Amino acid sequence: MVALRSAVVISFFCQIIVLAENMGDYLYKQGSYFDAITEYKRILFFKEYGNREEILFGMAKTYYDLGMKRDTEDLLLRIIRTIKANNLKTTALVLLAKIHWDSYQYSAMRAVLDQMTPELNPSGKQQTEYIRAWTFIYQANWEKGIEILTELNDPQFDQLIEDIRQVYEVPQKSILMARFLSKIIPGAGQLYAGDYENSLYSFILVGSIGGSMIWDIYQKAYFTSVVKYLFLYTRYSKGSIYRMEAKIVRNNVDRIGDFLRTVSDKYPKPLDVLEGIASKVYTRKD
Repeated sequence: MVALRSAVVISFFCQIIVLAENMGDYLYKQGSYFDAITEYKRILFFKEYGNREEILFGMAKTYYDLGMKRDTEDLLLRIIRTIKANNLKTTALVLLAKIHWDSYQYSAMRAVLDQMTPELNPSGKQQTEYIRAWTFIYQANWEKGIEILTELNDPQFDQLIEDIRQVYEVPQKSILMARFLSKIIPGAGQLYAGDYENSLYSFILVGSIGGSMIWDIYQKAYFTSVVKYLFLYTRYSKGSIYRMEAKIVRNNVDRIGDFLRTVSDKYPKPLDVLEGIASKVYTRKD
């Protein structure tokens, strides 16, 4: 009887310990992120568990969902440095790569992919190379992205390569042409750039100042013409051209962005592929 009671008590306390270890995960799943962080810290403070890295990763995921990416990155780096190659390390690397992707830090993301690749089987390596190609594509390094996809030597990427090559056919406005037109006729460059309001402004204001300068020269009022050029014409002309150039850059970027969105919608999203690596973990043992 005494032995039975002892067994029950021991079982009870064991369940309490297990619940304490998993309470952080439970709170995380319930969406109580701040409470989950507090519980994770309490567990780590009161006892050294064999699954310490798993607890740290739980904290990292919680920080990530809270938008605290700097804290997430610090924890992930601790995990990656302290544990040997295993599924948890690969999963931590995946989350770190995702943080860099979200922040448009594609070079840093490629460095993380380099750490992941040695521990993956051929399928996993192909997935990371597909993601790597997209990091270059999103940096407008089209040829490098195409080169990586070509080196995979897989027919499934042939159409993607052809689609990416179409980027050279995306209409782009020339800043040099716009400047040249603006020098000939005020507002012409802005009209070419599609900046219609600025075009009207330049035609009326800058054109009027330029016309008055020509009239002053005709009247031999050279000093007045020079003053207008230095303090009026140059100022308003430069301002109009600056806005025109900014408009061209924005429109060019938007056209490329629309092109990339159209192409990427036809193929697996790099983040989806990345998360697939985390869920399947293409280790060399597979």
